[in-house]
Amino acid sequence: MATHGVGRLAIIEGNINANMYQEAVLEVKLLPTIRDLFEGDPQKCIFQQDKAPCHTAKSCTRWFGDHHITVLPWPGNSLNLNPIENLWSRLKVMVS
Repeated sequence: MATHGVGRLAIIEGNINANMYQEAVLEVKLLPTIRDLFEGDPQKCIFQQDKAPCHTAKSCTRWFGDHHITVLPWPGNSLNLNPIENLWSRLKVMVS
């Protein structure tokens, strides 16, 4: 989510590893969202994710660097600071 709107939703069934994260989320969801919401300029955004192993894998860290995407440094176990939690509750109400 950004001040300009909400990006594409990725629905993943089962467990996800770093390779699947790059292929199913970053390539097909994040890059088009950056194109739509940030005029295709990854330097106009800061991406936020948690410390899940698939997010912090060396290949993913390298992927972000290769695409010039800044990732917000994020401490582990900080649900109260995570704005996505507010979005989840709104989504839950809308789906119910």
